[in-house]
Amino acid sequence: MISLRDPAVYITAVCVITVIIETAVFRIAGWRDKWGLVIAALMNVITSLALGLVLSVLYIFYFPPLALAAWVAAVLLEYAVYRIALGTERPLFLTTLIANMLSFAAVFSIHGLG
Repeated sequence: MISLRDPAVYITAVCVITVIIETAVFRIAGWRDKWGLVIAALMNVITSLALGLVLSVLYIFYFPPLALAAWVAAVLLEYAVYRIALGTERPLFLTTLIANMLSFAAVFSIHGLG
């Protein structure tokens, strides 16, 4: 039986939710080209899986400041990659921050369901 209590299932579900939400935010913000959306999706897979693993380790120690620092680092990493790969003609930092906040809110809202 599949359960969100299984760490692999939970991290995968978080990754899927994150990719869907954050890629949609980039599309809504005006990114229409495939390249930009593919980069957004790939970066979110990478950072979501890495953050999921880091947070699952930090959960053992339950130290929220480190968890917040890990999330901020993921946002900044995504922004840096987007800026290099996609250019600077749009408000990338704001888009990246909003996308991450929305996906964080979505994941946080299901967190109690696991």
